[in-house]
Amino acid sequence: MHAPGTDFLPTINSIKYLRDCLPESGSKLVKDLTTFHIFFSSKHIPKSVPKPDAVLNTPYNCSLPPPYFNFSSSQLYKTQKKFDVGRNIARDSALTNYILASDIELYPNPGLVKKFLDMVSRNEDYMQRKAPRVFPLSIFEVDANVTVPKDKTELQEMLRTNKAIPFHKRVCASCHNVPKAKEWMAANETDDLGVFHIGKRNGVYVHWEPIYIGTNADPHYDERLSWEGKSDKMTQVGNFYIRKLLFLSLGTLFNQSPKNG
Repeated sequence: MHAPGTDFLPTINSIKYLRDCLPESGSKLVKDLTTFHIFFSSKHIPKSVPKPDAVLNTPYNCSLPPPYFNFSSSQLYKTQKKFDVGRNIARDSALTNYILASDIELYPNPGLVKKFLDMVSRNEDYMQRKAPRVFPLSIFEVDANVTVPKDKTELQEMLRTNKAIPFHKRVCASCHNVPKAKEWMAANETDDLGVFHIGKRNGVYVHWEPIYIGTNADPHYDERLSWEGKSDKMTQVGNFYIRKLLFLSLGTLFNQSPKNG
């Protein structure tokens, strides 16, 4: 989490609220499954940075509203958002071999981890090869007022009824123009996960910005870029292109994001 200057304290309080005050089992899930990494530039150091243990020893007052409610962008510390620095920190801190460096707004479909690891175990000989490869996911936006699809079959019905659309279709369609996307959407769902298509980022897909499952052997994101540049993944994928990396599109996995408007 990028928290320079005066953004630091509201960020700490927001984390404490999530860890201490969510209803039902929400806070337990946050404590058990979420790691927060806070970073800031040496040019924008907060006035006071407590030790992590000291922060956790003081619980949040849950009678207060969440610190991130009624908070406008005009109140934020003014500096560029270094998303790629955050991605690299999260990747380097991961304890698993395979990593999905996904934007926080995207929700992997249920069963992604199990299906992917089952596929890896069935293809162990191929996965041991040295040829670099990643596994991009198809991404869709779904209406905010509908239940998230639990599988590809439900997603196909939502696409048919316009309750879902390809990710950023109205903003930058070419940025998420996945190879063989129409064929993927038309294909029936299968019980076992497999590779649907093997391709590269070239030709009409030169502007493709894939979200993918990879490993820390993949090149880091370029930390010189920022969200304001609107092309934060392009240079990193360009490194892949130079290395002739294979993009193995998966048959039944997808990411999803709430659709606005």
